[in-house]
Amino acid sequence: MEIYLRKKRWKLTLFIGAVIIVTASLWYTNILVRHIREDERQSVKIWADAINRKADLVNFTNKLFEGIKTEERKRVGLLAEAQKRLITSGPQEDLTFLLDIISENTTIPVIQTDQDGYIVSVRNVDFKLDSLRPLKFEGALK
Repeated sequence: MEIYLRKKRWKLTLFIGAVIIVTASLWYTNILVRHIREDERQSVKIWADAINRKADLVNFTNKLFEGIKTEERKRVGLLAEAQKRLITSGPQEDLTFLLDIISENTTIPVIQTDQDGYIVSVRNVDFKLDSLRPLKFEGALK
């Protein structure tokens, strides 16, 4: 009967050891799964941010090229008008074409002054009129 009792204790010990091993394995696996889940969430978040930034860049690029396209169409129109005027110009050329260039301009800096050199208006420049001194025209036609 002692052998039977030893076998029973040995089986119980092995069963308890197996239960402990399985429990420890499940517990450790659960910890690993949590870490992997957090890493994957962070990776997906980084990927989504990268996709959003790429979409923003594409949108910005499209807007930029639309602006360039608009400016180039204006310039081509001005060039066509200039060539037309060169072909048909006479000695008494009117200045409306030059005024059209100045008024339609959105890129070329323009500074308009009075006869004393004081700035009257500016276009496409980054300074304030109040902070400037009169312009001196050395060698300019008077």
